[in-house]
Parts: sequence; C-alpha cells; structure tokens
Amino acid sequence: MKSSINFLPAEKRRDLHQLVEIIRNEIKDCVMIILYGSYARDMYVDCDRRRDYGVTTFFMSDYDILIVTRRTVFRKQTKRILHPAAIHQRKYFPAE
Repeated sequence: MKSSINFLPAEKRRDLHQLVEIIRNEIKDCVMIILYGSYARDMYVDCDRRRDYGVTTFFMSDYDILIVTRRTVFRKQTKRILHPAAIHQRKYFPAE
C-alpha cells in the first residue's frame, strides 16, 4: 500500500490536501482517510471527450476515498459534509 501521493501532479495533490483538511475539520472522529481507485493506482482520466453516434460525451475520474472514524457516521451526514456545493461554499484554500 502506498503511503504518499507524491506521484500525482501538484494540482491533484493540492485538491486532495484541501479535501483532507475539510474532512478533518468536519469529522472530528476521523482516524484515517484512504484514497483508492484510479487516482491511487495512477490510472485516472483528467478529461476524455468522445463523439459517438453524433453525441459528444465527457468523462473524468473522481476521487474515491474511504473515511475511517471511531464512531458511525451516517451516509446522510457524509453527503452533507462532502457534497461539492458544500465544499465550494466553505472557501477553503490550499496551504502552500
């Protein structure tokens, strides 16, 4: 298991650091945050644009994370905390 995200581009590392900051601020019982999926495997897609049968489609990978806590956090609470609109409203900026 990798313990670093240094293999990712700076922009992706900045996004993930910002996400970790939000999670730690909002979920006080957070013990561990695990990145898995295409970003963890370094097989993510930034933006794939295709035109099939006259229709243009776009695809891009998302961040797959697992949050381990000391107590149960209900799915409804997690969606409220990590919904993209909620993240943008908080106006967190990466510490550089």
